[in-house]
Amino acid sequence: MNEDAVSKEVTCRCPYCDAEIKLISGTCAICEPCSITIITCASCGAPARKGAESCPQCGEPLRD
Repeated sequence: MNEDAVSKEVTCRCPYCDAEIKLISGTCAICEPCSITIITCASCGAPARKGAESCPQCGEPLRD
């Protein structure tokens, strides 16, 4: 199996409303309860709000 073709799915909590959301690597997720688009930090994998300048977990700059 080609590992590049497999998406990694992670379940986490929305950093804003604590709802459970599923993050799939390479995609954005939308937290339904608070209507916020969530991305993952490329450095640490933590959830962050799309449009944020830096990761709330590690402080690295974020790219949309």
